[in-house]
Amino acid sequence: MTKLPAKRKRERSGIERAPRRDWRRHRRFVAGHDCAVTATTKGACSGQVRAHHMRSAANAGTGLKPHDAYIVPLCDGHHHQFHVAGADTFAKAWRIDLWAVAREFALHSPVPEVKAFAREHWSEETE
Repeated sequence: MTKLPAKRKRERSGIERAPRRDWRRHRRFVAGHDCAVTATTKGACSGQVRAHHMRSAANAGTGLKPHDAYIVPLCDGHHHQFHVAGADTFAKAWRIDLWAVAREFALHSPVPEVKAFAREHWSEETE
């Protein structure tokens, strides 16, 4: 059996790393609730409820998932409708503000870091 060479030590680049954006406990908290569409409009749901990330030009980028503070619970059926119709059309069709739903979940999250992020980024709306 051939012995592998020792792993080369790399110097740190000095580039500041992005803050953590991924909070599994918060995603489970959101996914544990009813679909946002059913909760607000009594629409019929189909499939399992999952945490859906709300994307905008300000909170995501190429290959970058939005912070978990921007998630809402959507069942499989409404999640599919969201992607087919697009965010604006979906919101108008169901008369629901998914950004407000995401904000409420973030402000009531069991994860202190998500609550702090929500207070910091949505402070003008909460005062």
